[in-house]
Amino acid sequence: MKSMSMVLPFGFYWTILFSSCNTLTDHKEEKKDSTAVVPAFNIVQHPFGKTADGDVTQYTLSNPAGMAVSILNYGGTITSIIVPDRRAVPGDVVLGFDSLSGYLQKNNPYIGASIGRYGNRIAHAKFLLEGKTYTLAANNGKNSLHGGLKGFDKVIWKAAPSAGPDKRQRSEDRVYCYQ
Repeated sequence: MKSMSMVLPFGFYWTILFSSCNTLTDHKEEKKDSTAVVPAFNIVQHPFGKTADGDVTQYTLSNPAGMAVSILNYGGTITSIIVPDRRAVPGDVVLGFDSLSGYLQKNNPYIGASIGRYGNRIAHAKFLLEGKTYTLAANNGKNSLHGGLKGFDKVIWKAAPSAGPDKRQRSEDRVYCYQ
């Protein structure tokens, strides 16, 4: 079997983060007046636990508008999205577990996970493509669900800085892949 490198759609998370109630276009701190400083876009990472496949890290991406998204490198799992309500009170709007053990439990219902290689069920864990029948692992009765026994939600993704559009390294750019 060929080694395959896949990239998690991390740019999707940044698109949501950058477009949420934000009018700043610069990544530097900007003074609104002589006393207030608006914080720059930020990424903070911290250990979240370990699996048999390696260390799990949680990345929290935040913007000056008060939005923050926390994502694990385990399965590209979104553990938290904090957004301010109409009164500017921040609140978490996604379901998530406080520890890695919640995400590792048997029969976890894919809470926050990036599912794949495909979403939903493939009936009878088989499909026909260009005249050839492919058999998949059955993990949902006789069907194959969300990528089979080890879908994208159970992979430890590698996070690495990437060059931004202007070809400079920026701390807020990340590429996720696994092999």
